[in-house]
Amino acid sequence: MTTANLWSNNSLIANTAPDGHEPALAASGTRLDAVWSNNKTLYHATLTDGVWSAAVRMASGEQPTLLAAPDGTLHCLFVNWFLDACQVYYVFWNGATWSLPEAVSRTPGLSTHPTLTLGPEGALHAAWEDTTPGYATIYYGTRQAVAWTASPVSNGRGSFPALGIARGGEIFLAWQDRLTATSKFEIFCAINNGTWSTPENVSGSANTHSIYPRLAISETGAAHLVWQEEQEGLFVIRHADRRASNWSQPSTVSTPGVDCRLARLAINRQGYCQVVWAEGAQLQHRALPSMPDAACGTPDAISGVCEGISDLATCIAQTDQLHALWSGYSGADTRQLYYLQRQPIFKHAVFLPNIQR
Repeated sequence: MTTANLWSNNSLIANTAPDGHEPALAASGTRLDAVWSNNKTLYHATLTDGVWSAAVRMASGEQPTLLAAPDGTLHCLFVNWFLDACQVYYVFWNGATWSLPEAVSRTPGLSTHPTLTLGPEGALHAAWEDTTPGYATIYYGTRQAVAWTASPVSNGRGSFPALGIARGGEIFLAWQDRLTATSKFEIFCAINNGTWSTPENVSGSANTHSIYPRLAISETGAAHLVWQEEQEGLFVIRHADRRASNWSQPSTVSTPGVDCRLARLAINRQGYCQVVWAEGAQLQHRALPSMPDAACGTPDAISGVCEGISDLATCIAQTDQLHALWSGYSGADTRQLYYLQRQPIFKHAVFLPNIQR
């Protein structure tokens, strides 16, 4: 089967105002939900049976992150300025309406770039960067009953957090930071099994910038990280996975010698990591095998020309289809939202028994 047969055509999401950006995606059953920002206002639309619903205004804010619970409830964190304070807020969608915003951060500093995940016990877990101590640091919080509790992460100085939780309850939290004020950015990760571990330097890139981590955890508990790393004036996409007691040596998953950005990561039920990134005027995809250090295929181009890609979101549905939503310029001076999907990279085979008499 050729690459062209695996991907749907690019489609412009109708019924949306121009300049949609910062998309977030979540899949539940056969339903796909998208949230995005436009002029510091959040909008929501649903894809069912191949048709997008009309966009609905849900809250004032930006930087949304979205997840779908097993019961279909949507949970969303976002950032909003109110009374000269920048805080993280939470809303949920019960299938018909969005709740009123609930304050999550409640700190005197600026709270930005939230990330959200669901623990095996069904509780919501969140992380964001906060400037309360006078510099960017990482906060972690959970929603207990009807209220959020949060506190700064030990040794968690940094920005742009990425969060994931294994089935056994092990919490992985990654971010970017400098070792000194003049050092290059590197990717760090701390693990919580009751208390936060000392952050580990995953990228190990003292001479080049490593930025914007993304983290995902498979159903078997394997943790994976991707990020942008500077190499010879360009950025490549790097990957590392967690081994028994340490992280693997990072490897490059993008095309060498080509400037790449906006790395996104999702893992299907068989443990295959699917990495998507922007490479020039195209989106690229690469599937990494579930077994550590196993050979992986070559990158394949997802979309045709899409100049000016500024934001990207991906997720994998329960049917193992990969969904992608991005913001790009359509020839005018405003951004539009585009969508496509990929067939599963692995399909279960059914073998009928050979019965002889």
